[in-house]
Amino acid sequence: MRILWPDMSDGQRAVLFGGEPAWDGLSDVAQANFYAITHVLEITPLATGVPCLSEVVVRSGRMREDGRELNVSWQPGTYAAFRSAGFDHRVGSPLAHHGEDGLIKTPKGGGHGDIQGIHVLFDNTDSTQGDMHIDYLWGIGHFAERNDDVTKNYKEFQKWYGEIPGMSLHTVQSI
Repeated sequence: MRILWPDMSDGQRAVLFGGEPAWDGLSDVAQANFYAITHVLEITPLATGVPCLSEVVVRSGRMREDGRELNVSWQPGTYAAFRSAGFDHRVGSPLAHHGEDGLIKTPKGGGHGDIQGIHVLFDNTDSTQGDMHIDYLWGIGHFAERNDDVTKNYKEFQKWYGEIPGMSLHTVQSI
């Protein structure tokens, strides 16, 4: 299952380093996770009303090799802008996020300590560098490889954020 370049918004397309040729080179899993992550930031407003996605530097996004996390450059002041938009502080785990600290915005309106939702991270030495992913699972499952993969958690994504163009439970199961 491939998500077509035109199926994404202008804002989503503006994030990816390398544009459409880079998109065509991504795996199905990487495409699905890129779409999911950028979609959530696009539908989540900052306190000013503009999408959180506007805090990502244009053409800075690169998918991690496993296709489950998006590495980006942040605009200066992004951490404060996200805090004003209701993101809660979440300490970066030394097991999974060494050298990073972050914020989380839960789809269910949970408070401090909630671990499900969009997780944005900032490098501890340069806060304009970071990454993001969506955490779907609680407990021991939170540390499983499938935790931050929309293709393994599509039902949950649909409940929280809606549909991904061209993706269904049937197509997800074939990835």
